[in-house]
Amino acid sequence: MPRENSKFAGRFDKQILVYHIAGLDDKDISKSLNVSLKLVLSVLDTYNKMSSEDVRELHSIMGLEIPSQV
Repeated sequence: MPRENSKFAGRFDKQILVYHIAGLDDKDISKSLNVSLKLVLSVLDTYNKMSSEDVRELHSIMGLEIPSQV
């Protein structure tokens, strides 16, 4: 998944993922970022449908630790 073709190019998409990976639930993410719950759920749905390889690459691009279960 090349950087320029990232599925998470929206203004809040990466922040939503960081908060999700940090363990916040959907509603807390929505409140913290002041975005709609629908946007949060859409981003997380896309994230959850990604292959393990794409998740690893995304985490690497974002500078995040890669979860051992992936």
